[in-house]
Amino acid sequence: MNKFIVFMTGAKSDTLQRAGHKSIQRYLTYSLLMFIPIGIWFGVVWQLSGLWYAGIIAAFVVFVFDRSIMSNSNSPWFNGGRALIAIMMGLVGSLIVDEIFFAKEIDDALDARRNAYTMTNMQDTATSENPRLLALYRQIKLAEQDVQMYSEAYQYETKVLGGVGPRAERARNAKQAALVRLDSLNNQLTLVSKEEAPEFGYLDKARVLWKEIAKPFGFNFFVALLIFVLAIVLEMMPLLFKWFAPKVYYEDLLDMEEDMARFSAHQRQVDSVFNSITKDIFN
Repeated sequence: MNKFIVFMTGAKSDTLQRAGHKSIQRYLTYSLLMFIPIGIWFGVVWQLSGLWYAGIIAAFVVFVFDRSIMSNSNSPWFNGGRALIAIMMGLVGSLIVDEIFFAKEIDDALDARRNAYTMTNMQDTATSENPRLLALYRQIKLAEQDVQMYSEAYQYETKVLGGVGPRAERARNAKQAALVRLDSLNNQLTLVSKEEAPEFGYLDKARVLWKEIAKPFGFNFFVALLIFVLAIVLEMMPLLFKWFAPKVYYEDLLDMEEDMARFSAHQRQVDSVFNSITKDIFN
């Protein structure tokens, strides 16, 4: 257990052993809590990049960063920088959780945007620079002309000749075939227009979430805000415990050892100067 604590927190093994059970338990808690931000960074970076080894690299970086703080770092710049990183990661992590929690609402909003884009794309087919859309537009226009022509022919055969005979049958069949072709081409146009619709990433989902779903001071707003705060708290759990928990005897021992080291260095410097002076006097 002692080796595990030393590896995770950078604590001094002999000093921790002398500090006693309470200090060991405290630093064991730090060690276990460090797995929370490590896991969050691994999962978030893997999710964003799609690369598992990118998640491992990110987890290792945050491990080194947090380990430095756990080993009794009191630098306000260092701690402040870590807090800022935690806020950024909490924001990204909470958006991923929000995407899961509000999946249906976000998908509905994005589908509405895709449909609006598709309809606009279909209406502007005649002026589109997409060769597939232009080709479909020309085929649809020809199919519409065929439908119009065979409809008029069938109507003529029906009204004038009573709708009987081989010519009326051919006109009716041609009209039905033209209608089927026109429907098929319109379906193809819809599919191609949907394929041309933009893909939405995390930033688009975040905008939809905060602009259309989590509107200020509504229920969804407070749920999203709560998820964001929880993400930050979880990401900073070991650091918050470190910063705000009362000191244990191990930390006092570290301070005493540092004071003793400074005193010893100062004493050696004094002895060196004294020896140099006495050597000059007696020589």
